[in-house]
Amino acid sequence: MREVFGGARAVTFPVRSVARSRRFWVERMGFRLMQERAGHQAVVNLGTLRLILEAAPEGRAVGGASIVFQTRNLARTAKELAEKGIAFEHHTGPRKGDWIEAGDPDGNSIVFAERIVSERA
Repeated sequence: MREVFGGARAVTFPVRSVARSRRFWVERMGFRLMQERAGHQAVVNLGTLRLILEAAPEGRAVGGASIVFQTRNLARTAKELAEKGIAFEHHTGPRKGDWIEAGDPDGNSIVFAERIVSERA
């Protein structure tokens, strides 16, 4: 199947607190804040992808999403996360190899791997 929609450039995470989520992604993780509407939305530059942190409407669930980063050196990424005080778990699998997984304040999964393998591959 050929790619007909182009590449994804942004993903939105509904969050309980835009300020708390912005602090995590910008101050703790070290990504760059691109723009913010205080209390409503923050846009964070994750490289080729923009993460939009948006205040969740009353009653809307948050969390449960995953975002995967491909890294060149998993050990160096783990060391940097540890230095920043960000908790993570190290996983290994026969097909996928090693990966580490952290979480944001709203329960979204942040995965780092040297190689990305589809679940169906």
